[in-house]
Amino acid sequence: RLRGLREAQEVLDLLADKRRAAQLSGEAAGVFEVVHGQQALRHHVLHLLHTARSEVINMVKPPVIAVQSSERALPGDAVRNRVIFETGALEAPGTLDAIRDGITSTCEVRVHTKLPVKMLAIDRCVALIPLARDDAVPVGVLIHPSVMLDALLALFEHAWDSSVALHMVEAGDAPGAAAGVLSTEDKQ
Repeated sequence: RLRGLREAQEVLDLLADKRRAAQLSGEAAGVFEVVHGQQALRHHVLHLLHTARSEVINMVKPPVIAVQSSERALPGDAVRNRVIFETGALEAPGTLDAIRDGITSTCEVRVHTKLPVKMLAIDRCVALIPLARDDAVPVGVLIHPSVMLDALLALFEHAWDSSVALHMVEAGDAPGAAAGVLSTEDKQ
């Protein structure tokens, strides 16, 4: 009789494990959305930027694939925009000029020598990060409200705290400064 109870308990435990796994799988399906290809990524980035209501946070690392800084794709004027550029992302021609031209009263730009990941997050509700590093076809993942999104937002805040503000100067304002060029000292 005791043996029969143990067997019944094992069956119940197995069924409970299967139910939990199915439930977690269903929850994960609503959290992650895979985006394939440069055009699809570009579409999502532009859509996210244009639908932002309160805040855009962005970590920019090279290579920039979906939307170039020189395209000046920005959120609305009332949206707080915090961007951290990895120094290598500032080296593309026209990037510093585009940043200078795009800075508004709601835009804060910082620089970091080595960011952990590329990320665009909108209103703390959704984030877009790359899924693969070296694929011929870029793939990203949209992450909806979840513990994963919370972790990425905390990672951004940590990177923000350890980055430095980017102060733009005109070509003639600083000795040896050239318009749109990052000095060797600034890269470090």
